[in-house]
This record gives sequence, structure tokens and C-alpha cells, in this order.
Amino acid sequence: DSTTKGVLLVPMTTAQRNAISSPAANLIITNNETDGLDMYNGTRWFRTSQASGTPTFTIGSGWGTGATSSIAGTDLAGKITVTSGTGSLTPTTIGTVTFNKAFPTGSKYVVNFQIYSATCRDANINLAITNSETISSFIVDINSSSITSRLATSTTYVIGYSLTQYE
Repeated sequence: DSTTKGVLLVPMTTAQRNAISSPAANLIITNNETDGLDMYNGTRWFRTSQASGTPTFTIGSGWGTGATSSIAGTDLAGKITVTSGTGSLTPTTIGTVTFNKAFPTGSKYVVNFQIYSATCRDANINLAITNSETISSFIVDINSSSITSRLATSTTYVIGYSLTQYE
């Protein structure tokens, strides 16, 4: 036991990680391409965490005059804040989230969006995302008529999100 020391994992690229012959189950490496930890489960590599990578959010159209938005968090979890404007609200999409880190080839992810608002209680969106090639970002459109039909002018909505690798 130590309260003054830790473990330093040598960072490596995904190619270096993949070049490990016969990796042991539960082997953990620091991946300097994804700024996170990867673990080998005995069959394949999984991304277990991410230290950085900030997504961007672009508010959808139809939120009214003077609508604003912001995003806080990392590519794995955080919150989006949208404040509707005045006038007619006719959003067809809540907005677009762009995740900015490379995700491992062949991995599958699910993104969960949860609206935290009294008028939109229990409005969940779960989107499965499959990457068939290495990409530096992917875009998720948040679009749900069950949410947009319950919006009010000059109201702040907080949308929590989390991204989880499931295969």
C-alpha cells in the first residue's frame, strides 16, 4: 500500500498495441492515440477510459430567436445545455454532437442521451454506432419528436450523454 506512489504505464500507439503477440487477458495499456486505457479481455481490445477529447455541439434549427447551447465533458460523458429562444419552436433536431477522438477499428458503441427536465422527463435516446473503419470523429444527430413536442420557450434543457463501447 502506498499513498505517495502510482503505476506508470508506457504509452503506445494502436499499431504497437496490436503488435503484441498473444497478449494476456486483462493486459492494460495507455493508448496515446485515444488518450485512454485499453484492456485486452482475452479475445479483443476494449477502450476502458479516456483522459481527453472534447466533443462539439451544434444546436439544431427551430429553437426560436436567441437560442443558445453549450457542451461540457469529454468524448465519453458530459452534458449539453440548450436554452430555447422566443417565438415559434419547431426544432426538427435537438442538435449535432461531434465526438473528436479516434475510436478503435471494428468497435461498436452506444450513445445514451437523457433529457433532464420536468417537461421532458424520461426522454431517453439510445443510438448504436458501429465503426467499420478507423475514423477521427463521428456525428450523432439527436432527433426525437417525443422530446420536441414538449418544449417551451425561454427554457433551459440539460441533456446528459454517455458513450459506451459494447463490443
